[in-house]
Amino acid sequence: MIQFNEEECRRIRQRSRQYPETLKKLKDSVAQTFQGNMIVPKTGIANWTLYYYCPDCSVSLVFDRNSPDKHICPCCRKTFQGEPYNGAWWGLINAANYHDVYGMAVIWLATGEQAYAQKAIQILTEYARCYPHYQVHGDIPYNGPGRSGAQTLDEANFQRTFAMAYDILSEAMTEEEQRLVRDNLFLPGAEFLLAHRHRQLHNHEVIINSAIAVIGILFNREDYVRAALYEDYGILYQLEHGMLDNRMWFEGAFGYHFYALTSFFAFEKFALHTKYSNI
Repeated sequence: MIQFNEEECRRIRQRSRQYPETLKKLKDSVAQTFQGNMIVPKTGIANWTLYYYCPDCSVSLVFDRNSPDKHICPCCRKTFQGEPYNGAWWGLINAANYHDVYGMAVIWLATGEQAYAQKAIQILTEYARCYPHYQVHGDIPYNGPGRSGAQTLDEANFQRTFAMAYDILSEAMTEEEQRLVRDNLFLPGAEFLLAHRHRQLHNHEVIINSAIAVIGILFNREDYVRAALYEDYGILYQLEHGMLDNRMWFEGAFGYHFYALTSFFAFEKFALHTKYSNI
């Protein structure tokens, strides 16, 4: 495992016993995915999740993982069907899956409860089987396309979170399962992200580069890490050139400031025990 050393794993297990309410909160947060049927799109049909809003009330529709084609506004109670709502629903499914797979991986690491690892691996390997069939799609303004989702940004969050989960879960996976996700999901995903980077300072580029770099470290791909970390408009370039004199992210909004910061930290936390750490 890369992101946690043996001492950190020991502390995680110890704290899971010391703070049962925290562990319960984590289990509650993944409960729908863990207890429910596995839902993974067979093709690249997920759309921008910001389409999942009522056009009249400007509020988020009620997300029901068991209702892929009917979406209700909590204010006016109107039901929406078809696109872009169905595609946005799939985007929310993807996001729930990768967040919860990582959560289940952490639960397994903390408690040794095998059922969480098994469910997480089941979802991860199903995505690996489907990912080669995900077509490039998306027409979101000022954003590149995706495969699992409609934006390159979505693709990066999808790939990075699953890769961090795999880092934990790989010890519970067979060699066949490891090869499947490496060759069908992560390496093609990194190549896609490399092909859709932009030479620009932007919070999106921080997220995209962090995903490429995490996959590169995970599978000993020096070329991926070098491109994402050291080249112009890579992670270090973004950090060195994207900060104003007052240490505010140059895009000038706290939302973007902390959104970018989250991905700087995501990379550094993953790389902390490697030669790529910048601490």
